[in-house]
Amino acid sequence: LLAMQMPTLFEGDITGFRAEEFSSKHLQDSSSDPFSFPHNTAVNLETFPEKLWENARVPYALDDKLTGAERMAIAQAFLEYNQKTCVRFVPKLKTDQDYVLIKKNKRLGCSSFVGRAGGNQTLSLEVEKCFSKGIIAHELMHVLGFFHEHSRTDRDNFVRIIESNVLPGMLKNFEKYSNSILDTLKMPYDYGSVMHYHKLAFSKNGRATIVPYRRKTNIGQRFQLSEIDAAKINKLYNCHNRFKGKITKIDTGPQTNKQLCSDSHDHCKLWTDLGHCKWSKKYMKDHCKLSCGLCKSDKTNAKHFIR
Repeated sequence: LLAMQMPTLFEGDITGFRAEEFSSKHLQDSSSDPFSFPHNTAVNLETFPEKLWENARVPYALDDKLTGAERMAIAQAFLEYNQKTCVRFVPKLKTDQDYVLIKKNKRLGCSSFVGRAGGNQTLSLEVEKCFSKGIIAHELMHVLGFFHEHSRTDRDNFVRIIESNVLPGMLKNFEKYSNSILDTLKMPYDYGSVMHYHKLAFSKNGRATIVPYRRKTNIGQRFQLSEIDAAKINKLYNCHNRFKGKITKIDTGPQTNKQLCSDSHDHCKLWTDLGHCKWSKKYMKDHCKLSCGLCKSDKTNAKHFIR
């Protein structure tokens, strides 16, 4: 987790913004009523409307130098979003002008822009330190327009920042942001968010820099999107209204071989190419039978799709 933090980057892993742009000195709220302040974690779309990805579609391109294992970690993070949100990371088309280029580096940590930056924006992942599903999911939330959880306007009600333990010059990474920068999502503070700093973030002495007021609470997990993370994404991208009907479960009743031998998702071929038929067997069996060559009685289709 500490490998994600780079002293030269805003908040350790955010590119495209200067710390002074978000300093509380320059972003004072006009309201004198502290109870009117919203609960913030996402970029304010009224201030930065261009930051949202249109139709919850995020085109991407992968660095040619990525290994199979590195591609697999990225695919697992994409699958996490596919299972929990309406956001879709899709291979870049020739017509896509704005897209995310996912590259690897050797010593530069993990970093991303916040929201859609315009043109080719890089998501950079350090070899052997950043290629896990949870860390990549964290960086992808930045891509979608989210800041770190501890940046919320109301964070002092939930955590205490121990400034004396923070590395010199790194207090900029613990800023709170004005509601002119961050939008109100009316979500509870999430200690379990994949976007929350670890308690030792930017520590100079191995002691906690962030202490939760709730006792025996762990912060800084980098395994998966929390339920609240997913709810925030779905709210920011208006996911509920993107589906005109309820998402139905796959029919498990009697089916013909033609019905069985089909894919229920547009990305099945991509996931097959990335190895998910092996690493995500249950999901792929349920949703991507055709691409994984699991239609055993149809030898032609199976032979065609086996990689």
